[in-house]
Amino acid sequence: MTRPITTALLGLCMLVLSGCLLEDTRHTLFIEPDGGVTWRVVRDLIRSDKDDIADRYDEEAGLLAAVDGGEEGWSETLSEWGAKEVHAELLRTERPYTVVVRARFPHVEDLLTGLLEDADDELRFSFEEQGSLRTLRILPPPSDDDEPEAADPPHPEDAADPVSELRLVLTQGRFIDAQGFALSEDGAVAVPLEQRDDRERVELLLVWDLEA
Repeated sequence: MTRPITTALLGLCMLVLSGCLLEDTRHTLFIEPDGGVTWRVVRDLIRSDKDDIADRYDEEAGLLAAVDGGEEGWSETLSEWGAKEVHAELLRTERPYTVVVRARFPHVEDLLTGLLEDADDELRFSFEEQGSLRTLRILPPPSDDDEPEAADPPHPEDAADPVSELRLVLTQGRFIDAQGFALSEDGAVAVPLEQRDDRERVELLLVWDLEA
């Protein structure tokens, strides 16, 4: 059985960049009324964990050079996924460093096309517009089995957890329905849920109303 769709999608967003740098990373996807998406990556508290001081300096100097030369890891990855206007900025210039990457996707469909091409689980998606309503579905790959596997009753330890490193934020309107996501009280923010049950094959769903 393939991995849960949520875990497969989030695995792409937990991309490990080269080197031994330690950091706290947060991803926020701002979804705009016209369907465009701005993906912001905040790489905070970046520092090397090498034992030797000189080696730590060299590795961190490599990060600074990559940002200055337009070769920062997330900038390149988002560009490969089809982002436009990709820009990396060094906000904290002293150790530990902070880097913010901003990338613009013309439409959520462009983002998902590039993102899911890197997925190894043959994920699919659909995006529908009906009046002020927008419906996004990310579908698991077709099952090879004629009958779905019977699942045991869920164990408390198998409950879904919010993945705080990734947030989807509406710049207008509210989310009104979701599957595989936790929604904020005001409906403006959706946080993916990471499933722990490897047998689960579920559809991810987000529905939002631009006029809500």
